[in-house]
Parts: sequence; C-alpha cells; structure tokens
Amino acid sequence: MPSNIQSKRRQLVTGVASAAALSVLAPTQLFAQGAYPNRPLKMVVPWPPGQATDLVGRVVAQELGKILGQTVVIDNKAGAGGAIGTDSVAKAAPDGYTLLAASSGPVSISPLFGKTPYAPEKDLVPVAMIGMSPYVLVTAPNFPANDLREFIAVIKANPGKYSFA
Repeated sequence: MPSNIQSKRRQLVTGVASAAALSVLAPTQLFAQGAYPNRPLKMVVPWPPGQATDLVGRVVAQELGKILGQTVVIDNKAGAGGAIGTDSVAKAAPDGYTLLAASSGPVSISPLFGKTPYAPEKDLVPVAMIGMSPYVLVTAPNFPANDLREFIAVIKANPGKYSFA
C-alpha cells in the first residue's frame, strides 16, 4: 500500500502532467472554432449581372453551396474594369468567407495599366481555376490578312480605316 507521501507525489506529478497537456491542447482543442463554414459565404463578381464571369460564378456558387452545406451569395460589384469588386475582396477579412470570381482583367492586366488599390500577388490567393475562355480573332474572309502579324500590319498601315474590338 502506497504511503501518504507517495500518494501526494503521484497527485503532484499527475497535476503537472495534466497542466502541461492542457497548455498544449488548449489553443487547438479547447478553444477550437466551429466547423467551417458556419455561416453563408459571399462570392464577389467584379462584373455586372449576366456577364460571362457572373454566369460561371453563379453555377459555381450553387454547387459550392451544396458541397459545403451553406449558402453562397453572389455580390456583383462592377466598375473600374473589375477593380472595385476585386479591391473589396482584397480588403475583406481573410477568414475564408469572401471569395472572388476573378477573371484575368482585374487580377493580371489592370495593375499593369495603372495603379490599383490592391496588389494581386500580395492581397489575393488563388484557390481554383473554374474555367477558361480562350479568345479568337476572326475577320471577314476578304480581309487582307491571314494571321495576327498580318492583321496588325494592315491596321497600322491604314489608321482609321478599320474598326475592331
């Protein structure tokens, strides 16, 4: 039968070990946050409703909502070539509840043409590529160019003669 001193020593060792374990587990286990997501998410589309990125964003939001078990609300914030909506996401709390349905313009091209209030490489983190939209240059069959190099040469040689977009 253990003596009273041994019993007290065991209690002390057990108490110290428990306190040490508690200090290690406390930040991760005892004060853990609820399951993610525990509230609706917002997907900012930096373009007007009905535009291609908006349509894709709505499909993705609907499917993401099913997977996560939470509503994903579309928030169209058009203007300034997509910079207004993109900036709102760059300045949002980094908690995973604000997403950007980005397209190449406000993320990669706009910062090259002028100062934006955000730095894409610093303020945004890519999560997934959800689509690609290649661009194709077409002309009328009788246009005097067969490739991009010839097209540029014809346009430069005839300023104001042709319109293109």
